[in-house]
Amino acid sequence: MTDTTNLSPTLEWLDANGRSSFAMGTASLCLTRRYHGLLCTTKNEGERQVLVASIEEHVTVGDRTFASSTTAFERHTSVGHDGLRSFTSDPWPTWTYDVGPVRMKRSLFVAHNEPTTVVTYEHLEGPACMLQVRPLLAMRGAHELRRHRSADEIDVKAWTGKVTVTTKDASAPALTIVHDGEFEANADVWRDFYLSWEADRGLPAVQDLLTPGVLRIDVPVGGKVSIVFTTKGEGFFDLDALIKHEGDHRAAHARSASATSAALIRAARSYRIGRRSDSSIATGFPWYGARTREALFALPGLFLSAGDVTSAKELLYTCAEKMRGGLLPSFLDGSANPVYEVDSALYFVECVRMYVEQAGLGPRVEDRLYEKVLEVVASCAAGTLNVTVDDDGLLSVDDEAPTTWMNSIVDGMPVTQRSGKAVEVQALWYNALMVTADLAQTRKATVMASELRGLARRVKEQFTTLFWNDERGICADVVASQGSTVVRDMSMRPNQLFAASLCYPLLTHEQAARMLEHVHEELVTLRGLRTLAEGEPGYVGRVPSGESDRHRAMHQGAAWPWLVGPYCRALVYAHGRKAVLAEVERVLAPLINDATHEGLSGHLAECYDAEEPQQPHGAPAYALSLAEVLRTHAEILEHKAPKDRISSPPTHLAPLAMTWIETGSDPIEPVESVPAPAAQKKPAPPRRKKT
Repeated sequence: MTDTTNLSPTLEWLDANGRSSFAMGTASLCLTRRYHGLLCTTKNEGERQVLVASIEEHVTVGDRTFASSTTAFERHTSVGHDGLRSFTSDPWPTWTYDVGPVRMKRSLFVAHNEPTTVVTYEHLEGPACMLQVRPLLAMRGAHELRRHRSADEIDVKAWTGKVTVTTKDASAPALTIVHDGEFEANADVWRDFYLSWEADRGLPAVQDLLTPGVLRIDVPVGGKVSIVFTTKGEGFFDLDALIKHEGDHRAAHARSASATSAALIRAARSYRIGRRSDSSIATGFPWYGARTREALFALPGLFLSAGDVTSAKELLYTCAEKMRGGLLPSFLDGSANPVYEVDSALYFVECVRMYVEQAGLGPRVEDRLYEKVLEVVASCAAGTLNVTVDDDGLLSVDDEAPTTWMNSIVDGMPVTQRSGKAVEVQALWYNALMVTADLAQTRKATVMASELRGLARRVKEQFTTLFWNDERGICADVVASQGSTVVRDMSMRPNQLFAASLCYPLLTHEQAARMLEHVHEELVTLRGLRTLAEGEPGYVGRVPSGESDRHRAMHQGAAWPWLVGPYCRALVYAHGRKAVLAEVERVLAPLINDATHEGLSGHLAECYDAEEPQQPHGAPAYALSLAEVLRTHAEILEHKAPKDRISSPPTHLAPLAMTWIETGSDPIEPVESVPAPAAQKKPAPPRRKKT
């Protein structure tokens, strides 16, 4: 429950259905973003649409009428939120408010797997009343703002208990409104809605909305009435059954979790898209689609930490279907002209490993996933698309378009130039080689496993030579060749954390401990890790409001919450879990507080300013931010570690021939995995920084 003593009317909420439909707005119901809406859906090609922007509410008691919603216009604001007594988004957005002499409860949810929003009003105290609700419709793409000439742009048809609205140009799906009252058709255009958040960003901030008419519903003392917005068309709504089913579904996602994890797990369900062969993760609300990199990197936190191995498997199979030349496209939703990314493909291998362990499959992995793991490693080893392997065994990515996660482009040029050998790509490559060797060993493909480990050994040796700076105690961010000259970018960035946070680390325990000292001092903030240390060339401490300037700053200093995951796992590798519990708790606490008490309940923003006060930027609900906080809390603080690493190869699987790496007549001896932290003397934990 949100305390309303200092409740901002612009406090945001989000509710999503697991198939990319969602509702999002403010506690006062006042529109501040172009993306706010009570029913937002997604086309097949991933384009989001806002259908129902908001509703204007009034309550009539006798001959007096009171406003219970707030509407901001360009020249004035109609205020109706003063009577708000409480607000919560658990298990769905719910308001308790006084309107005149009546106390009401309004609740709203988007039905699981359905393009349907249910708004329910319950009379709590006071005399009987009449509720007047005017739907305000956008019927447009989520990124657009429209000014309408007349209401002739929509067709409205009404029957008893049902209204349908269609656009004459078929730009949006038909909308059906199911209600408990009477409908007075009065199609009109309401003009000049003012969107303050858009204005703060320096973007167009005025829109018009269409209204089909007004609903009038009598609400008896202690009574309950509902309004349904849906694109399903014909159909019978058993609202009591629908509400019960929705409540049971949401409760089931968090039954076995702690109170902290339960709130995060409930929010995590918002990002699920699709089922089975078309499963994915929505990168963020309200504007991001299904980005492959973010989906895979979020998979452990959103699915495996919640014990949802089925969803993890479905996402992996979706990625397997999209793979080309051993690489994965930048989007999973069929977007045109995708960029193919090597880091996503390499992390796919790591996700297969985690899925196998979490699912308790022991040494087994499905043939289809095993084939795709081999395809990733074989393609990278041979060179594919924009990826080449140098003589040193390291992967080099040469492309005009940025293909690592630091991929902002302004004026057609990458802001953060990382063409060449990026540090996290080498860490993922080494890890993929070792994991694939493990999987090959389980199938008695011992020659293949030996060759993979031999290549991994060469990668590790060359990585230490090229990337590790022993004088500074950090890794280079990118190593590139300019003719015969090797150029090392020694910018202090968080990407080097991958060299100490994956299943098979590239750094030794001592190297990881030294690197973490610098990361702790220069990059760690209360809202995640900076993408560039203060004092480095190009550093930006605060994200500007302008579109181009914002993109320039996103990876040049801005703090990203998801990076706490690699940071905390690297701490455990370097020092052992018990030695770093206090530091992990300190790093997670502000983010968990944000997710459970501030802003969007259960959700975290994409990034924050690098400097205090750290204001949020980017998507206000970002899958990867939530996923890594949830995963880190579960794995380290709650110690829900996955099962033991794949071992003991089965005897019933035939060996697979390895033909794509040239070898000599004698097999290369396997390289042993890096010893566990307990096997070596642990350096002291990093010094704690005053905050």
